[in-house]
Amino acid sequence: MINLVTKPWELLCWVCGLAFPMFSQQATAREKANPAARWVARTVLVLFALLILGLINNWELIGLSRWVLHPLLGKIWLPL
Repeated sequence: MINLVTKPWELLCWVCGLAFPMFSQQATAREKANPAARWVARTVLVLFALLILGLINNWELIGLSRWVLHPLLGKIWLPL
């Protein structure tokens, strides 16, 4: 039962350490051995955040795309 709580917490700590490496604890030897995988994971994390911002920007209920009148910039200004 405790595993049900600790695994999501460890995942959250890992994602926060991935997004903000200056605040993370010491990286394990396995993570130091493959820095390319960490950079790929950071890229995926940034792309996911931009996707979420793009979805929020184009959500008609909120109407953020109407704040900027330029036809192209109105659709992508929030992720920028």
